[in-house]
Amino acid sequence: QQHIPQYPVLAKIVADIGQIQTEQAIPALRLPVVDEWLETAVSLAQGHAGEAITNAMWEMADRFHWVTAYANYAGEPDIDLLRQNMAYTEVAGPTNLYQAHINYPCSNIFFGFLLQAPHTYYPPHVHKAEEFYFVLSGTAVWQRGREWQVRPPGSFIHHGSGVVHAMQTHHEPLLALAAWTSDLNSELVIVREP
Repeated sequence: QQHIPQYPVLAKIVADIGQIQTEQAIPALRLPVVDEWLETAVSLAQGHAGEAITNAMWEMADRFHWVTAYANYAGEPDIDLLRQNMAYTEVAGPTNLYQAHINYPCSNIFFGFLLQAPHTYYPPHVHKAEEFYFVLSGTAVWQRGREWQVRPPGSFIHHGSGVVHAMQTHHEPLLALAAWTSDLNSELVIVREP
């Protein structure tokens, strides 16, 4: 409650999630990175601020359809490596969003979970959507604009519309809750230095 005034959109996220009622049956899918790292990431969340969220996610994990992003960049070595070592699940959002494996359809918010294996670089990327992350487990280094910061479990990260950002994991997997609150059909664009 104390942090909601700093980020008023948190109240909107909580309210929007609270309105979701109907679960949609979708085929579950687990990728190799999920099989290898999700249980470790869940165990690393124990005793941290996101423990309850992580445990609730773990109880539902067998119903999630995990996917990877950036098929349109396939063949680029850093993206191919990312695609092998990162996955996300679309828990709630519009059914026309990306790969549309949504457990809980809704039109005003997207949220899901991101899992990134250790020693994985998620290159600079950008989208029009305003984005929020809550780090559940795994200390990673996050870049927003040109600034890099170490973000441990319990960190809240905000990327405004059009802000270039990147993530680098080291010896731990990263598990984070991700939410988009605007421009839900934004394109994900990898940003390359000239």
